[in-house]
Order: sequence, then structure tokens, then C-alpha cells
Amino acid sequence: MKTIVYTLSLLGLLAGTAQTAFGQCFVNKNSPTPFLRPAVGNSPLSLAVGDFNGDGKPDLVTANYNTTTVSVLLNNGSGGFAANTDYTVGSGPRGVVVGDFNADGKLDLATANLNNNNISVLLGNGNGGFGTHATFAVGTQPTAIALGDFNGDGKLDLAIANIGSGNVSVLFGNGNGTFMAHTTFVVVSNPYSIAAGDFNGDGKLDLVTATLPSGTVSVLLNNGSGGFGASTDFAAGTSPFALTVGDFNADGKPDLAAANLGGYISVLLGNGSGGFGAATNFPTGSQPKSVAVSDFNRDGKLDLAVGNESSNNISVLLGTGTGWFGATPNYSLGTYGFGVASPPRGVVAADFNGDGWPDLATGCSGAFFVAVLPNTAGTGFKTQTDFSTTSGRSPIAVVTGDFNSDGKLDAVTADFFGNGISSFRGAGDGMVGLFNTYTAGIQPRAIATGDFNSDGKPDVVSTDAVGKVAVQFGTGMSSFGAAAYFTVGSNPSSIAVGDFNGDGKPDLAVANTGDNNVSILINNGSGAFGAATNFATGTSPKSMKVGDFNDDGKLDLAVANQSTYNVSVLFGDGAGSFAAATNFAVDADPYFLAVGDFNGDGKPDLVTSNIGNHNVSVLLNNGSGGFGAPTNLPVGITPTAVAVGDFNGDGKQDLVTANYNSNTVSVLVGNGAGGFAAAINYPVGASPADVAVGDFNGDNKLDLITANYNSHDVTILLNAPDLSIVTQPVASTVVCEANLVRIPVTLQALAPLTYQWYKDGPGGVPASMGGAQQTQLLSLGGVTSAQNGVYRLVISNGCTSLTTTTFNLTVNGLPTVTLLVNSITTPVSNNIPQIPLPTAGAINIQAFGGAFYERYQVLDRINGFEIRQADSNTTGLFSVNTPGLFSLTVRDANGCSRTVQGQLVR
Repeated sequence: MKTIVYTLSLLGLLAGTAQTAFGQCFVNKNSPTPFLRPAVGNSPLSLAVGDFNGDGKPDLVTANYNTTTVSVLLNNGSGGFAANTDYTVGSGPRGVVVGDFNADGKLDLATANLNNNNISVLLGNGNGGFGTHATFAVGTQPTAIALGDFNGDGKLDLAIANIGSGNVSVLFGNGNGTFMAHTTFVVVSNPYSIAAGDFNGDGKLDLVTATLPSGTVSVLLNNGSGGFGASTDFAAGTSPFALTVGDFNADGKPDLAAANLGGYISVLLGNGSGGFGAATNFPTGSQPKSVAVSDFNRDGKLDLAVGNESSNNISVLLGTGTGWFGATPNYSLGTYGFGVASPPRGVVAADFNGDGWPDLATGCSGAFFVAVLPNTAGTGFKTQTDFSTTSGRSPIAVVTGDFNSDGKLDAVTADFFGNGISSFRGAGDGMVGLFNTYTAGIQPRAIATGDFNSDGKPDVVSTDAVGKVAVQFGTGMSSFGAAAYFTVGSNPSSIAVGDFNGDGKPDLAVANTGDNNVSILINNGSGAFGAATNFATGTSPKSMKVGDFNDDGKLDLAVANQSTYNVSVLFGDGAGSFAAATNFAVDADPYFLAVGDFNGDGKPDLVTSNIGNHNVSVLLNNGSGGFGAPTNLPVGITPTAVAVGDFNGDGKQDLVTANYNSNTVSVLVGNGAGGFAAAINYPVGASPADVAVGDFNGDNKLDLITANYNSHDVTILLNAPDLSIVTQPVASTVVCEANLVRIPVTLQALAPLTYQWYKDGPGGVPASMGGAQQTQLLSLGGVTSAQNGVYRLVISNGCTSLTTTTFNLTVNGLPTVTLLVNSITTPVSNNIPQIPLPTAGAINIQAFGGAFYERYQVLDRINGFEIRQADSNTTGLFSVNTPGLFSLTVRDANGCSRTVQGQLVR
């Protein structure tokens, strides 16, 4: 891997005002990453996995709390999903499970319906479809379901946690998709979650619930015939909300993991006799409300994934196989739609893309989609986050390179208050992780990299506030040895690396702010450096770079001088010495300097970032080492660093600045003639002191990394890829008046995204549908002919926009119904007036307005059961002679129907 060395400078503590940031083409690592977001119903609070169409690929089903439906998503085999198919269930479905309830080898569904105090069972057809739901009564406010054969008859049974009635309902299955009346078992209080496992090793499935107010889990042991003994309670932290079962210490006995609203997971190790040890707590994000188990890094040890509702992310805790879990990386889900957060609920794990690694899927509370996060071969999940140093270290400068020789870009920061450096190891997918910290000099302000001891491994050098530089040799494994110190001038603030005497060994140049000079240290080839030779600059030199500015084949120096508002250029003689400085004016308080060819003439130009007037000065090289008058371009507030790169792939060099007091970076796109477009700003961490450039995710596009002084972390901004529409809207659909129309679009892109649906107006000109339609799901309720037309969705990631193919909606009206009763014509809409019957005999009712007619009549009620009559024909003629409720459905040739009803009286 070719590594470009960037020299990075310091920041003193600066004060200033904030500036509004404007998002565009780069994606902040605080935002979500590329993951799929298939559309489903409103508020999918629970998910389950199963192969619903028998193709060997895991599909998804969601329980949609606010739409009284479940959504089935069929897997396309590469981790994507077909458009959702929705099925009606009871009101307020809070939990969903998958099982074969009628023993036909096809997976069925069951939901816990909070508002109806029942469960819904939907039998699968094996092709991905499901029949009409049947309901079975349970306790009050059911929230979750566990599956198992609890009475040992070989048929699947259900156990339901009822938070309202404070008990558990067990329904024994008949093996044909129906269930017996429920039996209830008391737990300590308000169970919110339930799971099954053989906790005492007798071969019979027991139950455990998470009891929200009591801070316990309640274990109910099975007596072998489907009955359960009194509950035994075990402390499990503050407000356990969700739980799961797994063997976390590899002793063959099931253990428990409970997600607590206090922000941690409680792990209770089982003793194999139905008891559990004291809880051990592991921190997660804020308000964890779901938990899943899998071996995410394939080391043979069970790991946990936790959905954190308030912090809007997922925590992955890697298991050690001893019951202990390691540090928690958090994977953010971000903010979508109308700027309302979509918290994760119902996390599940499965290999959705067929690569052999378990992925994650989660519902998003209050939204209309699920998030699917692919596992990046056990190294992590594709997400966006900031990457922390240890607390209080205040990283002030950052340099990039491949410090462990794995072909992936890493980073090292100089940490001002950490008195050392932090090494971040890159994963190659845009993620970096803190590998270790190392002691260096006192309050280092700058860092650079090079192979100083000629062993083929990159080393680092940083400044020391007491007038030294600290050289640390790399091991080739992202670690660094003890520092060797070399004396320079007072208050060193910048380091540059170059071969100044032509011996093929990298030497050092250090800008000394306190002495108004630069120190040159010549490398002896083994990584040691000779005594410093000093050369005068302007006043308060803050930043320095190396380049051949006069085209003589010898390296020169360029130094930004803060107090004299200029740049000093010192021409090298190729033997380690430099001529007296020639100065070129720039704007107020130049704080950092970078080199690039901005007009494409093959000569190195200069740019400074100026904290006095919050701008950059561009100086074009005249070819003999002179520079023209500066061109000043505004950027963010207090630009303490500037770097160069081709960010849009047009072959022309662009600029980026780190803006300390606006918590942003500014990107200025170059035109290749020395000019630049207006700055576009992107948010990063608190007080970015430095910015560096590199390809962190291997897509051949330059990304950015900032050292954030006051948030003690680094931020990676990935160069946004092209938007990708995975599933276009259907080309057209015909619906009947008053129906609900929902048209999803599935995307794969880096968020945040914006959406706007358009409907073609007069002359076919698209007109925005406004704020009501700013999600990836078009939803039209109670449609009329006014909704006829052509629709399209425009999606933008801030720098690129895509428009979907068009969707043509045709709304057919409902039939107009006319009844002929006893030769009297009666137009009706929804209700029929009372129709008197003769004392004896029948009357004829003749309906008009349709192509097909269905009659439904309640004849009698005996012991609470209705005796009904139903028939249909194409003539619309029905003979009636029994009083009671009469209902008539008239269906036209388009399939649209109107149902009218009334009372037959005698």
C-alpha cells in the first residue's frame, strides 16, 4: 500500500463562536452507514426470522404495533428483501414468533396483541404467504410469546407474558393450528418478556420472564405435564425489559441475559438445577429494550447484540466463553424521515446475505422500516461512529499510514493532554478501533510518520513542549516502542519529513514557534538524528511543509508564520542546508499550511488556513520558486488545519479545512485552474484541531479523518458513494376507492437521506406533495379518484439525487347500488332502511349496480351462537322471509365492492 505522509500541526486553546453546519457529500461517522432499510408497517416493535418460502434463505416478519399488521419480507439471497406483504392481526401486536403449528412442514406465525388481550395465529402456505388470522384469548395486555412443547405431546405450545394481569398464559397446541383455552401461572409482577429453556436438566422446557418493576427474572419449572410450579425470582438489575437464554460460559447449562433500562445487560449463570447465580452487569447504550444471541465473530463463543432505544444504537458484546463479555462497540442507526429518531426494537440475528457470518436486523420504533446491518466478516458491523481515545487525552494532530502492514489504512494521533500518542487500527471498511496508547513527549502538538530506521516499518515522530521531538519506532503491528528524544528549539509546533541531504534517509524539519526558526535534524540511517541546525523564519512559525518549489530537484521548506501574516520559503541546497527565507504575504494569522498543484502546471502551490479571518489563502507557484498574490476563500470558523486531495475524482485537487470553533470541516472543490468553489461544511466532533486524508474503506475514494480536541476522539467521514435503489416502485396499480395505498422503495446508501414524493400535475409537470410525503414509503389512505395520477420519489444524500421510476395509480369508484323491494326502487349507499316482511311468506329483493352479489343474513341466535345464511349470484335477486340483520355486497366488473346492510322486520 502506497502511503502518503501528511505533516500535521498543533492547536493552542482557542475561543470563538459557533457556526451552522451544512451537510453535503461526505458522511459523518456519527451518521448511519450503508445498511438496508426495507419498508414495513408502522412501529415494528418485534421481529422474527424464518424461511417462509422454503428457499433456504432467512426471511423476516415484523409485528407492527400501530398498523395492526405483520409485514413479511422475503430474502433475495444477497441480504436484500422483496417489498413487504402485510397481513392483518389483532390490535397492538407487540410480539411475533415463528413455528409450525399445524405440523405440515411450513412455518406459521403467532402475535401477541396488547390491545385485544389475545393472540393471532396465521398459518403459512409454504410459498411465503399466510392465511387469515385466528385469535385465541390470553391474559390482559400480552406483550411477548415463547414457543415449546411444554406438555411433551410432540405439538408446539405457546407461553405468553401478560403485563396487565401479571401472569403467564400457556396454550397447548392441538397440532392442527388451533390451541386449547389458556391456563395461567402467576409471576411476581408485570412480565414484559418471556423465554423457554431446560433450566434444571430434566428434559422438560421451563419458562423465565423479565418482570419490569420488580428488578427480577422469574423462573417457572415445568412439572412434565405442562404445569408449572411457583416462580422463583432472581435479581436482575434495574427494570429488566427483555431477556434471552444461552450457554455463555460453555458449561452445558443454560444461562440468562436480561436487558435493563438502566443501561446494561445482566448475565446470570445457571447452575443446572433451576437456580442462577448473582447477576454480572455489562454496560450498553441507553435504555436497552431487546437482545439477541449469536456468535458474531465465529470464535465458538456466544455473543450478545442489544438494541438501545434512547441512544438509538445497537451494542455488540463479544463473549469470552466464561460468562464474561468484552468492551461494547455501538452501531448507530441514525435519524431518518422527518428528523425523528427511529429507535431500535426487536433485534434478531441471522445470516441474511449468505456469507456465513451472522448479521443483525432490528425494527425501528415509530418508523415504517427495519434496519439490516451486515456483519463485516466478524470485524464489526457497517455503521458510523466516532472513535474515542481514552478520556481526557485531547487529540490535536493526526497522521495516517498502514502501521500493521495489512493493506488497510490506520491512524495515529498526538494527544496534547495525554502526553503521548494513540494508535488506531483500521478495519478497511471505514471503521478504526483504538489499539493502544503510548507515552511520548510533554503536550505534543504535531506528529509525522516515516521509516526512520530503514526496517520497512513506518515509525512516528511527535513534538515535545520542552524543546524536543520524540521518535518512536513501529513494530509493524500498530504498536510503537519507547520514545527517543532529540533537542530542537523552543515550543516546537510542526514537523515535516524529507531527505534534505540526498542520502536516501528521511530527515526531520521542525518549526519552533518560540524561536522563530526551523530546526533541521539529519538522520544517521539507524533512526538517530544529529544535532539541530537552525534557520530563521518569520515570527511565530506554526506549520511547515516540504516541496521542490524552484524545480531544482532539491527539497525546500515552506513555513506559515502566524504573527507576520506570511509564508517563508527556504530553498534547500541538497546537502542539508537552506538559504535565507523569502517571504510571501497571506491573510491574517496563518495557522497551517499544505502543498498541492492547484492549476495543473506541475508546480507545487501553497495554501494556508488563516484563523484571523476564517479563510484560506491560495498562492500559485510561478515556476522559479516565487508565488503570486494570495487568493482568499472563506471557510468555517477558526480553520486550524488544511489538507489537499481529489475528493470528487475529477483529477483536480480540492481542499479541506478543520474548523475548530464550528465543529466542522469545509470542503472546497478545485476547478483545476487555481480556483475553488464555495466551501461546503460537514459536522464532526468537538473542536477539530487537525484533518488528514486517506481511503479508509477501500473504495478508491478519499475519505477524511479529524482529531477532535474537546470530544477526545477522531471522526471519520466517508466519501459518499452513489445512491442505489434496490427496489423501484411498482409500475402501476389499480385500486378501489377508500383503500389504503402503500408504495415502498428499498434503498442502499449512506444516510442521512432526504425524500420527497411528487405527483404529476397539469401537463405532466411533477409537483411536490409536501411534508406529508417525505419518507421512502408513499402512504395514501382512503383514496379517491383525486389521487389518480403518476407518482415518483426523489432521494438525495446531499450531493447526489436520484429519481425512482414512475408509479401510476388508478382509483376505481365504488358501485352505485339500487334495490328493488316490493317493486319500490331504493338507491342506497351504506345502510338499507328497515324492510318490512309480510306476516307469512317471502319477499324478493332485487339489487342492481354490480356484476356479482353476495347475501349474508343472521337468521337466529341460540345460546350465543349465530345461525347464518350466506349465498351469492350474478343476478342480484334474493328471496328473504326471516327477520334479522341483512347484508348485501355488490361487486362490479373492476372488483370494487360496496356493502349495504339493514334490518328485516316482521
